[in-house]
Amino acid sequence: KEKNKNMLIVKEENEKAGAQVTEARSGALPQIFMNSTYDRNIMKPAFFLKFGDALQKIKMGMNHSIQNSISFSQPLWKGGKIGAALKIAKAYENSSEYGVKKTWKNVRSDVKKSFYTILLTKEARRIAEMSLKQAEAHYENVKKHFNQGMSSEFDLLRAEVNASNYKPGVIEAKNNLELAYVSLKYLLGIDIDKEIDIEGEFSYELIDEIVMKENRKNAVKSRADFREMEYLSNMYKLNIKIEKGNRFPDIYLTGGYQFQGMADDFNLGKQNRSNGVAAGLRMEFSIFDGLKTYSRVRQAQSDYRKIEYQKSQLIDGIKMEIKQSELRMNEAQERVETQRQNVIQAEKALKIAEVRYSSGIGTQLELFDAQLIVEQARMGHVQGIYDYLTAKTDWEKAVGL
Repeated sequence: KEKNKNMLIVKEENEKAGAQVTEARSGALPQIFMNSTYDRNIMKPAFFLKFGDALQKIKMGMNHSIQNSISFSQPLWKGGKIGAALKIAKAYENSSEYGVKKTWKNVRSDVKKSFYTILLTKEARRIAEMSLKQAEAHYENVKKHFNQGMSSEFDLLRAEVNASNYKPGVIEAKNNLELAYVSLKYLLGIDIDKEIDIEGEFSYELIDEIVMKENRKNAVKSRADFREMEYLSNMYKLNIKIEKGNRFPDIYLTGGYQFQGMADDFNLGKQNRSNGVAAGLRMEFSIFDGLKTYSRVRQAQSDYRKIEYQKSQLIDGIKMEIKQSELRMNEAQERVETQRQNVIQAEKALKIAEVRYSSGIGTQLELFDAQLIVEQARMGHVQGIYDYLTAKTDWEKAVGL
């Protein structure tokens, strides 16, 4: 939760949302600006007066001119846009919080499935090593019989090749396990080269039907992505109000203070400076904007309808996810029970085949077939458990757990 890159990214998005709430509030607060200007009149401007035939040139200003002003503007009414903007910013913040929860549930689900994959590949490696060990033990047994003249060279060669055929499976199982660890370390934000191990039993427990029914009932409201989309829908609805607000005038309370001073030597006495204070109201109103507001209102309404369709689509998708994961759990559960019995029967058949071959009654082909059936049954059993656990993980995510 602290190191996963997706979590870090979505947390930054949530931080940004909080800052946007503060930014939206600024629209309702007064804006105060200060402006300072200094001018050095290198060549003073002049104007001319004519008295009869005489023309008199009079220079204006002094060597140094200073102006300081502070302006104030407080929105009084903007057609409801300020309130709507505040609500949108807050909705975006809430949406981002649910976005964090949604990402966390996705990450948690991925980590659980990655964990189960490691357990599966561990079991696959154990089964592959067990099968290789059995094949090598059979080879040693045939070799012993061959030395005693009880088995043919053909049987010996077949046993040796059969044992060798299991070695690539062991190597593949080891590589798959290593890749499974790499995937888990990536999700956890751990250095890929760091050695880690996990602890856990490859078993499963069925979900109580009452629990399933209750969670299925509350699934939509429990889903973080649905709550996130609800806030997004509210944002789009409020945006319509903002765009409609552009049809109305904006009214501001304004005010300002101004200081002016002029002197030839920076000595600003009473005669060289003046102060001014003003207050008033300002109204801004667009008489005709080329149908811009009309078009933007239509766009906002279309965006809102689209998000509502997407919300409805999400609800249908949630129901489908729940149904699919429940069907997968049921199917995996049946396979687990069936394969458990198959493993017991296949191991019995393998022991019989070993006894028959050792007694000279059975053939080596029967023994190889029995070994293969045992391997398939064991792998089918653990694969069924894995499929149930991953389906259960998807179900938990689908119902918002």
